[in-house]
Amino acid sequence: MTKSGSSVKKEIKVFADELKSKYSVLNDNITNDEGKIETLVAQREEIFVRLAKTYLPELDADDIARTLKEVQAEVQGVFRKKQERRAELDRMLSETDKTKESYQDKLEEITSSLNKKVTARDELSAKAVAELTEIPGYVALATSATKLRSDLDSDGNTLESTLSDFEKKKAAIAHNRFFRYLTNRNYDQEHAKFFDSWIAKAVAYDNAKGKFVSYAELKRTYDYLTNMPELMKKDYEERLANLAGMEKKIGSLEKSVAEKIGLTSLMQEIEQLVAQRDKLKTQINAENSRYNTYSSEKNELENTKDNYHSEAIQKLRSFLKGQKMADLKARARATSGSEDDQLVAKIEQIDSNIREFKDGIKDLKSKVEKASNVYNGVTGILSNFEALDYDSTRSCFDSDFDINSFLAGYVSGKYSQSEVLSQLEESHHRKPVKTYSSYDDGNSGYGGGYRGGHSSSSGWGGGGFSSHSSGGGFGGGGISIGGGGFGGGGVSIGKGGF
Repeated sequence: MTKSGSSVKKEIKVFADELKSKYSVLNDNITNDEGKIETLVAQREEIFVRLAKTYLPELDADDIARTLKEVQAEVQGVFRKKQERRAELDRMLSETDKTKESYQDKLEEITSSLNKKVTARDELSAKAVAELTEIPGYVALATSATKLRSDLDSDGNTLESTLSDFEKKKAAIAHNRFFRYLTNRNYDQEHAKFFDSWIAKAVAYDNAKGKFVSYAELKRTYDYLTNMPELMKKDYEERLANLAGMEKKIGSLEKSVAEKIGLTSLMQEIEQLVAQRDKLKTQINAENSRYNTYSSEKNELENTKDNYHSEAIQKLRSFLKGQKMADLKARARATSGSEDDQLVAKIEQIDSNIREFKDGIKDLKSKVEKASNVYNGVTGILSNFEALDYDSTRSCFDSDFDINSFLAGYVSGKYSQSEVLSQLEESHHRKPVKTYSSYDDGNSGYGGGYRGGHSSSSGWGGGGFSSHSSGGGFGGGGISIGGGGFGGGGVSIGKGGF
């Protein structure tokens, strides 16, 4: 038993949506807590001004009120500027997410339509195979062509290595000084001088046979090595031409049947859908990249403070902890009434609450950054899943494969993104399918699945081309050239033919 690729994709999407929801909640908590801090700051300012007007001369009270408002305004100005940029980034992140979701919805529709058409294509392919089988001579022709194609693929490699071997053997013979001497003198056995005839009797030694080799024998071998390559290439090219002719006939029959039953038009529809799907995947990747850019800027915004911001905060702290404010609190406590003491206590409580909210926001921002990173990572896994066509109709995974456990491990830091992708790859399989092309290996998600189509140079599924072949192609034995021989540098000819 297996589970479909589309069901695994759905699990990844659900997991990503849950991460996105948690990210949104954390963001909302930060916004709420920052609002509470603003309220507390305003309350603290109001109490300080009230105490100042009660216990200080009018000029001193006005100075405290003005100074407090100014230093708080500086901090709030920087803070609000950051809030505005954060809100703008959140808006762009949300818009990017919505755009990506609309693309993904369209991708789902196209993938669904694509899978249906592939099912219809497979049914028509089977019908085409049945009709082709009934055509007199088609099966024999396709079988012969498949065999010939296989032989030619094998013989092509053999031909290349044989020609290379021939060149080496020719070079070894040409290197024999006696052979070179007689060849340069245009040796003719019937009209040769005595000395040349004497040399020609033994120019090399055959170690395998234990006898000397004459110039005439070695010359015949050399001529064979010179002339045979052209004959071999000619034979190979003639067989290629023969295959092309066979494939042309096969392609004509296939095309006729495919057009008659509607397979050709269906394949064109499939190709159009594949093109649309590829375009959507490119658009989704672009939105992912844009989302990551905005997300990175937001994380940097939360974790950095410029000099102006730091100075403004320090000025406010210094003022609140300065002598004037300390004297004001002391005068309020020195009065006999309890109301002013309560106001001072309320200021201290507000300061404590502000510190707690700030510490909480700092912790929330750390969680938001982590949530943003893992969400981006999971959406990256989803994009990779789609790019590899793991959601195609042919894709399936092991029945016990639990993607949620690996995604949870990724969030906790147990697995890296690449390790999760490796687990997906290891558990992924593609269901075999008969394609409208004997030469289509069907390895890609939609090739053999979506992309496989009829070809004028291919046969139909099961039937395979099989050739008329003259036998062993270019295999067989060969000459073996060694060193040795008399006089150094001779040629030793081993067993085997050509």
